[in-house]
Amino acid sequence: MDILLNTYLATLDPADMAAGRRLVNRILDQGKAPEAVIDEVLVPAQVEVGRRWQENEYTVPQEHAATAVTDAVLATMAARSPRDASIHGRIVTCCVEGEWHTLPLRMLTDSLTMRGHDVVFLGPSVPAAQLAGFLRSVDPVALVVSCTAANGLVGARRTIEAGHAAGVPVLIGGRGLGADSTRADNVGADAWAANAAGADAVLTEWARHRPELAHPCDVEPEQAELEHPRPSLVDDCLGVLLDRQPGLRAMTDSQLERTREDLAFIMQFCSAALACCDPTVLDDFTVWLRDLLAPRGVAAAAIVAGYDAIAAVLGEGFPVTVGMLATASSTIATVPPTP
Repeated sequence: MDILLNTYLATLDPADMAAGRRLVNRILDQGKAPEAVIDEVLVPAQVEVGRRWQENEYTVPQEHAATAVTDAVLATMAARSPRDASIHGRIVTCCVEGEWHTLPLRMLTDSLTMRGHDVVFLGPSVPAAQLAGFLRSVDPVALVVSCTAANGLVGARRTIEAGHAAGVPVLIGGRGLGADSTRADNVGADAWAANAAGADAVLTEWARHRPELAHPCDVEPEQAELEHPRPSLVDDCLGVLLDRQPGLRAMTDSQLERTREDLAFIMQFCSAALACCDPTVLDDFTVWLRDLLAPRGVAAAAIVAGYDAIAAVLGEGFPVTVGMLATASSTIATVPPTP
């Protein structure tokens, strides 16, 4: 890792906000551009925080404390960075409907502001039904939306539709979109950006020439049923799982409820894969889930058992989803653990 990044990460372990602020102020005093600090230090630091949580090196409180340091540092940078000169026009930024991870959006928003964009920040999970009217009232150059978790891709479609209903082009980014523009294109976004520099380039061009609005892919009818699975459907899946894995009947009520939540969560990722016409959404989630559970002592076979139970309940009425579940199960054995 870069020495500067390592130095910043050292302030996160004890959650030392003062040390984080002092370090970033010193970097800025030495002449480094604030947007470069965000892109080269804060963003990769948060990726590392996420990795530590996933690999069970951080507890949830430790992850929250480390994230709070970066949040405080952003506020410090905003207070000392010039923001009065807007040279590219107004944009609106928000998380897609159903997405509550705001820090990636805040870092992008601040970085774009520092690059000369006039930004209206709306924050987490903006209701799509109310978004179009707001966009008409402010008439922005673009709507920029963040999707950190792939299960937000269903909400991404609705958020993009709201932007288009107001005649506003939509740029989307975030880890939930994967490594290229495929998912963004399929949910109807007008552009995808991997980072703030890429977003800046697209938005600067749109300020000069507004693009024609794109269209999303057609969605399988199975998608709507799985977005918010009926309690009875989840209970049926749990029943099949318990029949096939009798040892699980010893679980406490709390553990059973958590298992219900997990089964519903898996179906929501199936819905997300269908919403963006990309089965690799479920494949990626499966590998992530395997790597998340392994350090916590949960075998990959438990994931396969859950997938098989869901597939058995869905049956012939959900052929696309059942096929995705079978393919995703195979990735557990074929895709090596994340280094």
